Amino acid sequence: MTTRYADCVYSTFISYAHADDPANFSWVTYFRNELQKKLQGDLARAPGGGKPSHLSQENGPIRGGLSSELRNRIQQSFALIVVAGDNYLGSEWCVEELEFFKSHFGADGMQRRLYILALRNDVGARVQLNPAWQRLALPDQVWVPCYNEQNKAIRPYIDTGALTARFQDLVGTLADDLVRSIRESLDAKMPPAVKGTELLCDNANVARNAPIVREQPVDAAAAPVADRAPEPSSPVQIYIESNPLELDEWKPLGRRIAQLWKDVNTEAQNDHPLRMRVRGLPVDEIDPRHNQLSDADGVVLLWGQKDSHALRKNIDKIEELLPPTDVIAPGLVACLRPPQKPGKPAEALGWSVVGFDNCEPVMQEDPSETRKLRSFLKDILEKRTAA
Repeated sequence: MTTRYADCVYSTFISYAHADDPANFSWVTYFRNELQKKLQGDLARAPGGGKPSHLSQENGPIRGGLSSELRNRIQQSFALIVVAGDNYLGSEWCVEELEFFKSHFGADGMQRRLYILALRNDVGARVQLNPAWQRLALPDQVWVPCYNEQNKAIRPYIDTGALTARFQDLVGTLADDLVRSIRESLDAKMPPAVKGTELLCDNANVARNAPIVREQPVDAAAAPVADRAPEPSSPVQIYIESNPLELDEWKPLGRRIAQLWKDVNTEAQNDHPLRMRVRGLPVDEIDPRHNQLSDADGVVLLWGQKDSHALRKNIDKIEELLPPTDVIAPGLVACLRPPQKPGKPAEALGWSVVGFDNCEPVMQEDPSETRKLRSFLKDILEKRTAA
């Protein structure tokens, strides 16, 4: 299984025997801290930025096998770093972590996302005598030497507390290689990720009192309808912003847009009314250099927790994602109240602003601004039917 960096919570999962940290001048603690600083600097402008590293000690098992929480942390990590010292030899859990990593990420993950650091020159040979390790079949695995001429772990710091040059070089070399792998993952041509559910508004042969909006998995097959007419084209795609502060507001907003879409279709008297799909779009996680919204008929950005400066940045980002053939970006700004208050501008960089009561299960726009919302949907309908 391949996990994209964009889908990860952690950059790395650091597996080690907990006793090896204090036994080696807090080596693992210093390593984690410096690695995070390096990744955050090198990936500051990358989608998702430099994500934190997770230490196995932070949710390691007390007894028995690996906990489900620890397994989840491994699955949510882009790479696995094993720090092997004297105490690693007797840790069954460390080998289990490596076994689980291999089962989840496969041979490609073991080759491209696994780093094994040796704090002693004989640790590699001794570890590989372990039958559990032999089952992993890693005869060609590279062991990164992290010890000095006295066969002791490279000191992370000197007496004054400053980091040693050798330790910094070691962290920098590993971080550079990891950053290359992360950038390869980010450069892979992938469509922008959408949230796990969508709202589907289907106007074809719908009974008068039948519900017009339903939630379903993105990949779910469409339910068969006996009297449904053939679809003339793909559904209209409306993307609504989702962000860490407003993860699910797109759903009640999408329900209102889907309701109004039915009215707009009815008024247009189309022989084959167009279906609509409303999807949540994690705007913060996409990169205009590598993603496009080529299938977007319309985009709605949220003006709730963010300030006007952040809103303008998101508008600029989305306009880069949209096809260059759009003379006017098919965009709308939903001003959520609360937290915003009435009195916001009618436009933001040319995008109409419509105020909505921020409520469940269906948001409601300010009655005085329904016209702008309908105009947004009419423009989308006219463009699709004219194509």
